[in-house]
Amino acid sequence: MKQDTGTIDRDGVSARLTAIEERLTRIERAMRDDLDDLRALAAATGLDAARVLDAR
Repeated sequence: MKQDTGTIDRDGVSARLTAIEERLTRIERAMRDDLDDLRALAAATGLDAARVLDAR
């Protein structure tokens, strides 16, 4: 059985945080793209994008 030495794998933690940050950045970009698409769709159909967003 492996004994916990109480040390922190700083490189492992840093790599994991970097991976999380990259995923969040991709999610943020996708959300912005979706919002842009929604605005374009609202404009194409003559709707007010702000009202469409408020209606959700």
